[in-house]
Amino acid sequence: MEKKWVPSQIEGAKKWYETVAEDFQNRYSGVEGIYFSEFEDNLYDRLANFIGKTFLDLGTGGGRLALRVAPKVKEAIGVDISKNMIEIANSKKGNLSNVSFEVADATQMRFPDGYFDLIVSAGMFEYLSDPAPFLKEAARVLKDDGELIFTCHQRNPFPRLNYFQQKMARKVLPHHFASSASFCVANLNMRETLFQKAYHRWKDMRAALLHAGFSDLRYRTTFLSLPTHLFFWGSESGRKSIQEAAVQLNLFLGWCPATKWMGDVLVVKAKKKRNA
Repeated sequence: MEKKWVPSQIEGAKKWYETVAEDFQNRYSGVEGIYFSEFEDNLYDRLANFIGKTFLDLGTGGGRLALRVAPKVKEAIGVDISKNMIEIANSKKGNLSNVSFEVADATQMRFPDGYFDLIVSAGMFEYLSDPAPFLKEAARVLKDDGELIFTCHQRNPFPRLNYFQQKMARKVLPHHFASSASFCVANLNMRETLFQKAYHRWKDMRAALLHAGFSDLRYRTTFLSLPTHLFFWGSESGRKSIQEAAVQLNLFLGWCPATKWMGDVLVVKAKKKRNA
């Protein structure tokens, strides 16, 4: 049975990120860092118009996205449950006057109704078995017609087929997928005892979004098995052209209606209804 999102799990996620905050920044270093950042940058630049917007980075972590789009936005605010993560984000801010970071509970934020034009949340929803209160609060602080873009782990509708795909891909394109962030290995048992990652079906997420007052719902996926293995095989072979092709293939397959159900991560875009 899937675990429900309860206060103890919120505290567990908070403790985890308080512990690994410094090392977590290594997520964007090395070959794997290129992979993660390449997809994030491609996806959000394609899906979101940041220019002149009042922007909320929900679950900001070390502030990477808020800082990257700072030259485009009117105002960027990053919030996170981890105090240590926010301290790291603030240490990177420099003299940017239109960017701020703060510790916040994403279900009870201090912002007035309809404050933001755009909310992006990369990686936060993968910890939420019940996204409803978070979607409700996001809808509250968004303006009418404001946009919400977020990612979450997808529950694959055909797990046996997915297992077969990954097994075959590893045989054809073997690679070493060892994270450059040491905490992923060293503290894996600790993470598993604190919280369990949540996996969502598009059908369920769509229902939750509609209930929270969103419309114009769209989704795509990323981190498909074959392009992921192709990317790392290309990196180990020193073939940058193959890496670049793998990124584009992953983006295409994650958009194509015939294949997007196969991706490991849902990328969702929704618009707040007027007077919702």
